[in-house]
Amino acid sequence: RYPMAYYHPSFSVGNYMEYVNYAAPAAMAPAQIPILHYLANNNAFFNSNKANLDKTPVFVEKMSELFGLYPFKNEKYGHAQANIGGGMEQQTMSTMSSFGTSLIAHELGHQWFGNSVTCATWNHIWINEGFATYADYLMNEQLPTLYTSSAASVMTAMHNNVMSATGGSVFVPDADLFDENRIFSNRLSYEKGASIIHTLRFELQNDNLFFQILRQFQTQFKDKVATADDFKAVAENVSGKNFTNFFNQWYYGQGYPTYSINYYTRNDSLVMNITQTTSSPGNTSFFSGLVEYTIQSGQGDTTVKFNLTSNGQEFRFKYIKDPTGIVIDPNNWIINRVGSINRVNPPGEPPVNPPGPGTPSIVFEPYVSPNPSPGNITLRYPTNVYTQAALFDTQGRLMQKIQLSQNTNQYQVGTLLANGVYFIRFTGAENDKTIKVLVVH
Repeated sequence: RYPMAYYHPSFSVGNYMEYVNYAAPAAMAPAQIPILHYLANNNAFFNSNKANLDKTPVFVEKMSELFGLYPFKNEKYGHAQANIGGGMEQQTMSTMSSFGTSLIAHELGHQWFGNSVTCATWNHIWINEGFATYADYLMNEQLPTLYTSSAASVMTAMHNNVMSATGGSVFVPDADLFDENRIFSNRLSYEKGASIIHTLRFELQNDNLFFQILRQFQTQFKDKVATADDFKAVAENVSGKNFTNFFNQWYYGQGYPTYSINYYTRNDSLVMNITQTTSSPGNTSFFSGLVEYTIQSGQGDTTVKFNLTSNGQEFRFKYIKDPTGIVIDPNNWIINRVGSINRVNPPGEPPVNPPGPGTPSIVFEPYVSPNPSPGNITLRYPTNVYTQAALFDTQGRLMQKIQLSQNTNQYQVGTLLANGVYFIRFTGAENDKTIKVLVVH
C-alpha cells in the first residue's frame, strides 16, 4: 500500500496481548486511525503502561495538525513490544522495549521524518533523527500536561549536552559514514539536530510559516528521500528568506557562540556593543543571526531582538529606564554560552560604578540618568566635590533637598516624579551645577 525504506521491515512473534485505541485527526473526520498495541501478555505490565499508551492517539492528532495528516492514514499505527533496548520506528508499527512518553512521541515523529520522507544518505541522518527529536519536544511544548518535565527544561538539557564538547557538526562527514556511533550521535544528530530546528523556527519569527515549511517538505518529498539542502530549499521557497549562512554555521559548521555585552545609557538611549567568540573557531568563526535580549530594570523589563551580522556590532535604541542588567537569549532559542555583561562608562563620561573603599574620588561633572526619565532618577556625582543636591520644578519651588553621601557617588531619588520638566542643582564648597531633567511616563 505504501513504499517503505529498505531498513524498516520487521517481524515479531510472541505471546502478545492486543490493546486498541483510535486517533481522530481533524483533517480526516469523522474517520479514525486504529492504534494497535501488542504487549507482553501480562496484566500488571499492561496496567503500568496504559496511561502512556493512551497518549498515542493525542500525539497522532497533534502531529497531524503540525506536520500534515498522518502519512499512513489508510493503514494503522501501533507498537510491538520487543527487548531491543530502546525503540525502532518500523513503518506503522514501532518496535519498543518500553513505553515512556518521550520514546512514544519520538518514534511516532519518525513516521513523518524517516519513514514518509527518508534521509537520502547517512550524511543527512538529521532528516530522520533531528526532526523526530524535535517532534518529541513539540509534543512537550504543545501538550505539557502529558509530560512531567517542562519543554524549556528539556531544551536547556539538550543545549547543555551539545556544549559538553566544543566541536562536531550535525552533518555527518563522509569519513564517518562507517561509524555507527557517529551517525547516531545523541549529541550531534539528535540533540544538536533538534536544537538548530528550534533556532530556525526563531529566525522565522512566525510559527505559522515554520509549520507551513514542515508541511510543504512532507508534501514535496512524500515517499521520497531528501537531504538537508532539500529542506533548506523548501524553507527558502516558502519563507522568501536566505538560509545559506544558517546552514553553513549550524548544520555544516561546528561549535557554538559565547556572547558578551558592554552597555551604557546616554540621554534617552541605551547602547549595546555585542561581541562573540566561538568554541570551534577553526571551523566556524562567527554565528550570524537573530538574538533576543531582555534588559532588566526596576521600572520593568524590556525585550529586544537584534540581527547579528558582524562581531562587535553596536546597537542604539530609545530607552528611558535605568537598566540593572541584560539577559542574553532569555527563552533559550540558540545554543550559546554567556561571557561577560558589563555596564560601562559612556565615552567621555564618568565610571558607572562608585569607587571602592580607600579609592581616591574621581572628579567628573555630575549627571542624571536616565534623562529623559520615566519618573525615577539616579544622581551621579564626584565625592568630596558636591555635598548637596536640590530638586526644583519649573516654578522654582523646592521639591526635595538631598544630602549627598561621600561614601558613594550616586543617589537614587525616591520620589516618583510626575510628567514635566525639573531641575537638579548640585552644590559643594566651590562648585555649583544645575541639570535639566525631563520626566515622561
